[in-house]
Amino acid sequence: MYGSRTDLECGAVKAFFNKQVREHGGSLESVTMQSKEVALARDVREYEAIFNKFNISKASKIIDLGCGIGRWAKWFCDKIFRYDGIDFSRECIKTAKQKFNDEAGFRFYCWDLCNISNFAEFEKAGYDLCIVNGTFMYLNDSKLERVLGFLPSIMASNSQIYIRESVSIVGDRLTLKDFYSSELGNTYNAIYRTDSEYFRLFNMAFNPIDFCLQESALLLDETLNSRKETSQKYYLFAKNIR
Repeated sequence: MYGSRTDLECGAVKAFFNKQVREHGGSLESVTMQSKEVALARDVREYEAIFNKFNISKASKIIDLGCGIGRWAKWFCDKIFRYDGIDFSRECIKTAKQKFNDEAGFRFYCWDLCNISNFAEFEKAGYDLCIVNGTFMYLNDSKLERVLGFLPSIMASNSQIYIRESVSIVGDRLTLKDFYSSELGNTYNAIYRTDSEYFRLFNMAFNPIDFCLQESALLLDETLNSRKETSQKYYLFAKNIR
């Protein structure tokens, strides 16, 4: 549906990812919905393009909203003080806990971003980096606005917010609701917002006095982007030092 503001059913999105992870053994392709080769290539591409832009140290605290199976967590092992991964899929969190069970300071929570009250205990954490990777496309507008509005309150001075989302590149929002994908063999739900829609949402949530956009660009080249209507774009914000 182009241009539609139809809401997704949160439970259907959750059920989809639980099934994906169960059936594919918690593999990278289970959450990226790509072949093993493409999933790995995209993973490496994002790491190489983005990781060195993060201002992190051994004392850093990171929160990952929509952490999945811990795709980003693996890059921070032995490099930071604390990592909090949050995802609404119990299967994703189960897999992540198994992978990083012995990693000091790494914690995973099966929480729903649709219920922002879950984050009350994090308000004083003062995170140095927030990662949101392919998560907002599964949130309806009202919930997304609440999550974005809450983020500044948990960030430390000189912190960063990294957001990477699949965006519509055809001029209008594209909504897939209860869409049966023969490729996935499952019903899929997602909202592909336009770049301008995301900037409107960011401008509403992030006071420019407090946060500035460091950079933003499409992440994938034509060899890694297999979709004609969507692509991946990242936005890196930095908190201004007063």
